[in-house]
Amino acid sequence: MFPIQKLPGTSAAGHINQKPLFVRHESTNNVIDNIENKYYPSLEKDFILKDSIRSAFHRASVFFNKANRPDVITDSACRASDIRTMRTRLSAYIDNMPDDLEKELDEAKADGDLVTVQRIYAELVAKTYQDPLSLQEQTSRQTTSASPETIEIISETEDKYIEGAPTFCGEMSYLFYHFLCQEGVDPNEMRVICFTQEDPHIDPDSLNNHALIIYSSNKELLKKMENYCGVGEHHDHDGSYSHFIDICTERNQEKDVLLLIDPWNRDNKIIDPLIKDRVFEYIKNSNKDEQKIEKIFLKHLVDTILIESEVLPQDHNQYDFNDLWEASICIDKPIDSSSDESEGDYQS
Repeated sequence: MFPIQKLPGTSAAGHINQKPLFVRHESTNNVIDNIENKYYPSLEKDFILKDSIRSAFHRASVFFNKANRPDVITDSACRASDIRTMRTRLSAYIDNMPDDLEKELDEAKADGDLVTVQRIYAELVAKTYQDPLSLQEQTSRQTTSASPETIEIISETEDKYIEGAPTFCGEMSYLFYHFLCQEGVDPNEMRVICFTQEDPHIDPDSLNNHALIIYSSNKELLKKMENYCGVGEHHDHDGSYSHFIDICTERNQEKDVLLLIDPWNRDNKIIDPLIKDRVFEYIKNSNKDEQKIEKIFLKHLVDTILIESEVLPQDHNQYDFNDLWEASICIDKPIDSSSDESEGDYQS
């Protein structure tokens, strides 16, 4: 995720600098249309999951103020202080959560139950953004209340939408995770994961990172990622990106469903490794080892996301299929066991 920063500026003539305009509902409708038009082969294996993801995108669209994407312009009134305000409110929710929820969280942390920790954190993020006061006080002009009852109406009609509070990749991922849970997706089949830039010339606190969601119907793969990729930004393992690709490649392609869901992406991206394109055909024609073909192709797909989010440099050649692992990955640990004030490893 990018550090907190101002939105793209304007030229002397008053024109916005050359940045593609993000069209909120167009991009949301496109991904929903893709789902309905059977674009993602993996979702055709599980129609309940398919409907849940479609509904989650529909509900989450009201929160798609992707304020710190360099290629997205959503609201010129958004300030860097706005996201800090939202995170302060989130910290307040964490500090003042109901006793029963705090007890459940403490037990989960003591047991190393990362699934419950992420689920509770996602619930608190959702409460922060669905609080009408948070939204009204957050922006410099009147905003709409994003209560659960109004989300469906708002997201369907562009002219009824007024920009809400900004979201970075971490907040957006946990909001989407929360909606998936509400739509019936088993949280044991999901993790919020965080990729971090690797560059010895950059201060570790200034490295770009990016959070998104991995879904796997094979729960053992996710548990294995916790062991081999690490949990929490400061506990990732050497070669974690390589381990991540290897573990994903171990899935049963005929049986298992594996998806990477990036709701903070400019195009609300779903990566389904079963979608084979020209790059796959190129890799296939250059290799005979099926597992290696799958590994290289999957790395290419993930690299694309990381280039877009600046975890990998823009001049990174994802078509150079050697073993360049220029990023690390960990399972996000949003509320550190040593401090209830932690805002999540993806936070700046």
